[in-house]
Amino acid sequence: MSGAGLRNPGYGNIGIVATFLPLRFGLRGIASIMTKERIILAAVWVICVLALAIGVKKERWREAAIIFFAGQVITWSVSLLLVEFDLVENPVREFSRATASNFSFNFVFFPTAGIVFNLYYPEKRSLLLKLGYNVLWVGGLTGLILATARFTGLIRPSPYYRYGIWSLVFLSFYAVRKYYLWYFYGKSVLRRGKHV
Repeated sequence: MSGAGLRNPGYGNIGIVATFLPLRFGLRGIASIMTKERIILAAVWVICVLALAIGVKKERWREAAIIFFAGQVITWSVSLLLVEFDLVENPVREFSRATASNFSFNFVFFPTAGIVFNLYYPEKRSLLLKLGYNVLWVGGLTGLILATARFTGLIRPSPYYRYGIWSLVFLSFYAVRKYYLWYFYGKSVLRRGKHV
């Protein structure tokens, strides 16, 4: 592996880069390779691992896994469609030869956010609190996407995509929530012999 391939922001794997760069290039070499975007992508992984380790209790790991995988199916599929129809461009991304989508955000960050959203959902609270919870989460993630687009080179949304971000995040979270409820609570009703 040549050093030139690692310096190109579209090539390489963050895990490999972060692990082996100090050995090969020293600290000065890391600064030239680890751009602001690469640091953000590495931070996404650290934040997600910490959120899962701290925020998910041992007895809820099964639920977290189902939510994570359902979130991955939705966000990765939608991301591939958005890139294919030129609604989003990801100039700095992992696995640039394999896909034009951002792996860390769509395959790790949003599914992890879905876990926290679903496991701490205020199920037995008022409708107003549930509405506020949804608006807070969806609005926060929409703001994060727009801030990422504005201040970094990680995502370049088309003007059409900017108007649909809130709806897309809401529908993704809604679909994962419905699947989670069906998987864990719908099956228990069916096992008792009652028809839904």
